[in-house]
Amino acid sequence: MTLRAPLVAIVAALTMVAAGCAAKRPPALPPSTTPHFPDYVFPSIPMQLASPGIGALHELGWQWLQSGDPKTADRNFTAALRQSPGFYPAEAGLGYSALARKEAKEAAAHFERALTANGSYAPALAGRGEALLALGQRDQALASFEAAAAADPQLVAMRSRIEVLRFRGLQDDVDAARKAADAGRLPEARTLYERTIAASPDSPFLYRELAIVEKREGNLTAALTHAQKAATLNPTEPRNFTAIGDIYEAQSEFAKAADAYSTAMTLEPSEALESKLDELRGRVAFAAMPE
Repeated sequence: MTLRAPLVAIVAALTMVAAGCAAKRPPALPPSTTPHFPDYVFPSIPMQLASPGIGALHELGWQWLQSGDPKTADRNFTAALRQSPGFYPAEAGLGYSALARKEAKEAAAHFERALTANGSYAPALAGRGEALLALGQRDQALASFEAAAAADPQLVAMRSRIEVLRFRGLQDDVDAARKAADAGRLPEARTLYERTIAASPDSPFLYRELAIVEKREGNLTAALTHAQKAATLNPTEPRNFTAIGDIYEAQSEFAKAADAYSTAMTLEPSEALESKLDELRGRVAFAAMPE
């Protein structure tokens, strides 16, 4: 993810930039340490922007950043931009330096400027995702990470980042949906469950919990559809059939409710289910008697 020129080559290029100034000392080099920010994506230099002197400043800035000195890195990135205002990799470099200083808003502004110059520049897309995540804008951050992965398929580590973020997002949405349901904010809970199902359509518990919310709203037809979907996806979970039984009972379909409860009882026997079955069988028998 980070293609660095050898430090010797960097010094040589910078010395060329300072040609004719023999009294000037070569630039100080960062200490050789383990990278402080290994997850940052190096702002690579596109071929059309290649310039030995400016590229060396940019590379040196990245080395200083990875050594844990974002202020010195800033000086190098700024020097590169001063010599070539259109050199957007250095703008992205300034964004990563701001991230290292925990200045997320400033970082986002730098990344946006880089993306104004090149909207598909993967290092800036990845950096903007980090900045947005630090600002609490999870959905926008995820979209930026996905755009970075699409722009540069070699960013393999970005894929796992995306999956982790999606999983955390689903967890947050489920927690929020449950809190909304507990507080009686049923339309909000339903919207959150529908959003999580769109992101994870093969999760049976989401359909069951949505069905429970819809039953409370009085939308029994939709509730039954979603409870049956949950049972189809996971036919060994007794709570799916209990939810189906509850909905059939609310529809006064006592025989169907008894069948659903019976399936749940087979999967996980309980005194509560046994009592419910006895009650429903009595209702079914009574309904079958002549007037």
